Amino acid sequence: MDNLIIEGSKSFPKIMFIPEINKFEISGHSYPQDPIAEYEPVFSWIDKNLGELRNQLLTFSLKI
Repeated sequence: MDNLIIEGSKSFPKIMFIPEINKFEISGHSYPQDPIAEYEPVFSWIDKNLGELRNQLLTFSLKI
């Protein structure tokens, strides 16, 4: 399973999904111009990896 790391900006949060160490973190503010397009990589990653993540204990961190 691949990691998902997106560096943040003033209008988009930093996203780090690293399943090997159970790190699922979204930090920063979210004011994207086109939310559907900008969050598409996140939704694609979730769709691709959801089957492997089932039945695992996941910890999500949301920080501003």
